[in-house]
Amino acid sequence: MTNKFASFSEAIRRNEALRKIAVYKTFDAKTTILNEDDQGGSVYFILEGKVNITGYSSRGREIWYSKLGPGQSFGEMAALTGGLRSASVVAAEQTKTAIVTKAQFLLLLENNPDISMRLLRELVFRLDKTTNQLYERVALNMTMRMCSKILSQCAQVPNKDGEYPVFPNLVLAQVARQLNTDRENISRAISELVKDGILRRDGRKLFVVNKPALKAKVEEV
Repeated sequence: MTNKFASFSEAIRRNEALRKIAVYKTFDAKTTILNEDDQGGSVYFILEGKVNITGYSSRGREIWYSKLGPGQSFGEMAALTGGLRSASVVAAEQTKTAIVTKAQFLLLLENNPDISMRLLRELVFRLDKTTNQLYERVALNMTMRMCSKILSQCAQVPNKDGEYPVFPNLVLAQVARQLNTDRENISRAISELVKDGILRRDGRKLFVVNKPALKAKVEEV
């Protein structure tokens, strides 16, 4: 029988108790799994698919935090603190999960130090990522944030034309949510980079033509 937790670390993958107590549920794309400010409870382990972690400003504007996939989990913070959910979770595509209650999750941590360490490392990684995102939002203007994102997605090695393909293709509306801005601002920033000879656009595909100049845009702080 295939281990449903195959994407997870050894500690979770070999934990028979977790496999037995978990309730398995599949969510269709665009389904809201958790709502921000809900009372915390269950913890979800992602077996297949991806979810978007989002929140909303006081004016009701959606704020994109991150995306999680197989081998990751969500809902731990509320389960650990007993507080409200700190963000909303929406299925980005059809997503299969294994769900445990708060009590079951806390018992797992108490009886399995290796799982506790795995969780601690994951939460520290997310905290570090969130800190970097916060720095970018405070210290970098929108164009700089856009350049930083393109750098993170462009190839490390140039193609035969000496250009660095950006992959996956940027979906403007999605990038706008991720950078907490408007689609028009993203489109304008890309057009300016193309005009400056830093990017080349071929339909929906983008290529970094001048990587040093793109890096310099990010370092103008």
